[in-house]
Amino acid sequence: FEKKGLGKALILKIVAVLVLFIFVGIGMMYGFRLFIQNANLIENLSPSALIGDRKDEKQEHPPPPALHPASSEKAVFLNKSGMDFFKEKKFVDAKASFEMAVQIDPNYAEAYNNLGLTYKQMGNLEAAKKNYETAIKIKQNYPEAFNNYGLLLSSMGDDKKAIEYFKTAVSFDKGYADAFLNMAIVLERQSQIKEAREAYKNFIDLAQKKDVDEHLVNEVKKRITEVDRKIGIE
Repeated sequence: FEKKGLGKALILKIVAVLVLFIFVGIGMMYGFRLFIQNANLIENLSPSALIGDRKDEKQEHPPPPALHPASSEKAVFLNKSGMDFFKEKKFVDAKASFEMAVQIDPNYAEAYNNLGLTYKQMGNLEAAKKNYETAIKIKQNYPEAFNNYGLLLSSMGDDKKAIEYFKTAVSFDKGYADAFLNMAIVLERQSQIKEAREAYKNFIDLAQKKDVDEHLVNEVKKRITEVDRKIGIE
């Protein structure tokens, strides 16, 4: 009788252990599924959406404000955030900020120009072109947009049209040193040597007044010397 009772007790213990293992296994599987679901959710959030989740978190960039009600101040804030992201080469975040800025203010030429710059960095040249064109359509005397569009056109192999855009840029801002330099480089590449020399000289004159990097100025001076040899100026 004692042996039978002992056998039953042993069986009950074994059954209890098996049941415990089954429940633990189910719990672990359920917990693992929750972990996977949460991980996928985090991956689908943009980095900017995760900023500010913890009150004690050190924020390098403040989270974008709520998108309602729409206001020019919020568009300016988003454009500034996008510029900060762009400088840090966080182009996906920069693009998101600029896109939200133009959604709030569809006439924000500067944000469209910045969006064009970002798309160019990301390799989407057609999208960059579209945004530069929008910026110019909104603000027809916008030298930076004309200069950037000229650079894009040159990179796409259309030097002749690029030169037109550089010339337009400097017509709106005669002190725009970078546009003169870009124009000079493309003019020289198109064998328009005398025009290139004049644009290089304009860059030098403006650069010296605006305290541009001395190394760049010296390199351009060397370029002018080379151009002078080509056209026979001693």
